[in-house]
Amino acid sequence: MTSKARFAVRSTDGRTSNIWTCWTQPQKGDVYLTSDALGKALKLSDYPTGRSHIAYHYEKGGALFTAETIPRERFILKQENAERAFEAWRLVACVLVPAGSPHDVSREAPSDTIWLPEAPEGEATEIGIFRFNVKALPGTWPGKREGTGLVADLSLSGTGRLCIVWRHAKFQMPTAPKSTGTRGLFKGRTEEDLLEVNRAVIFGTTDSGAFSLIETKVSVSRSED
Repeated sequence: MTSKARFAVRSTDGRTSNIWTCWTQPQKGDVYLTSDALGKALKLSDYPTGRSHIAYHYEKGGALFTAETIPRERFILKQENAERAFEAWRLVACVLVPAGSPHDVSREAPSDTIWLPEAPEGEATEIGIFRFNVKALPGTWPGKREGTGLVADLSLSGTGRLCIVWRHAKFQMPTAPKSTGTRGLFKGRTEEDLLEVNRAVIFGTTDSGAFSLIETKVSVSRSED
């Protein structure tokens, strides 16, 4: 089993999603997930102790923010449940790429990128990331009998493994909460840079408590008001 996998969604006419990277530290049992859209500065981290979070990289705060804009804490979402350490398996996260989200913006993809097909209208390509703390039978993965495909099988400590699978599933974009915060820009960025933005990632949680990351395309225009 390997310790890193890259995956993305591609349409039949060549439009693509962002490139996602998932990797493990087998000796520690740690799991990480990020993407180019997140600038590899914001990532999901999951630990065998039952702690997990989505946060800015702790070493990159000075490069991302000025003294005036740095957040009070680096965590976007965080969870901690010690009982998870004793579960045989659990869903860590779901990455969802709704139909129509792949973009025609050209992007360079590493040669080892695993390409998944775009979902039909009304559905999303759903990538599930599962942590197994027990030894599983060879050639098996979550949902195999129901038609899920295997993306990657990554090694973890001991007999553990991280299993990444995909499927097409019915999808409805959740209603975004009303923004109550103050918009800020990363260090060195200006309002003009926002006009070049073409991807967005929406963070949340599933009914099972796993993190959800919905990737969609966006377009930004300047208001005339």
